[in-house]
Amino acid sequence: MARKRTPQQIAFVTGRTITNPGRFKGRSNIVGPALGPPYENMPSVEKEVWHEFRENFPWLRRSDRQMTKIACNLVAGQRSPEGLPVAGLTILRRILNSFGGSPTSEVRRRFME
Repeated sequence: MARKRTPQQIAFVTGRTITNPGRFKGRSNIVGPALGPPYENMPSVEKEVWHEFRENFPWLRRSDRQMTKIACNLVAGQRSPEGLPVAGLTILRRILNSFGGSPTSEVRRRFME
């Protein structure tokens, strides 16, 4: 089975549009509804993290809401006095990478600007 197509925004952030410009030539940018406000049942700490994610990752869309909710829960756990176990940090790191939030993505974004 073929791999799913990389969205153009993620390809731009990760530098794939520079590496393989022909692959993304003529591809339209599909933009869905924005991430929107946090869920009503989220604790206030998680809502603050949600707003941080909206500010730091403006390309997140409505389809990313569930992953964002999980990431907010993990970040809130990390900020608590008890901290977050290593397994939770690993999951958080993977989610942030999927959002384009790794240091490598940051360097690529600055390079693209």
